[in-house]
Amino acid sequence: MQDKEYMKKYRSKNREKISKQKKEWKKRNPKKVIEYYKRENEKRKTSPEVRKKFLDYQKEYRKNKVEELKKLIGFKCLICGSTKIRFHEIHGKSHKTANYSYTLKHYKDFVPLCFKCHRAIHWLKFYGKKREPLIKQLLDSLTFQYYTV
Repeated sequence: MQDKEYMKKYRSKNREKISKQKKEWKKRNPKKVIEYYKRENEKRKTSPEVRKKFLDYQKEYRKNKVEELKKLIGFKCLICGSTKIRFHEIHGKSHKTANYSYTLKHYKDFVPLCFKCHRAIHWLKFYGKKREPLIKQLLDSLTFQYYTV
């Protein structure tokens, strides 16, 4: 028991040093790293219990992140009030994947929209170049309403 506690304290104090050593080892031993990942992938493929545990973990992780985002950004679509929401980046950058850590870091740059309203915003952005000032005005008014409520 004492050894476990000692190792836990050691790891927490020397986290950066250990991380650096791991990176250096991986650079020196690329073949071993590849073999390790191949073995791990095979375990996931062959063991349904491990695969299920991994998928359950992923599902729970995503659910927790979405709940955090909903608390920070909002639970309802700003346009229609639907509770089934997505998060739209205000300045209109491309966001092909759901990257929860990025969204959490920059939550003030996002607004909650339902699927239909989110699609409409992107349609207007893509097809409505002439109406871009109108779209920006719409998004500004939506964010203003959200942060003042």
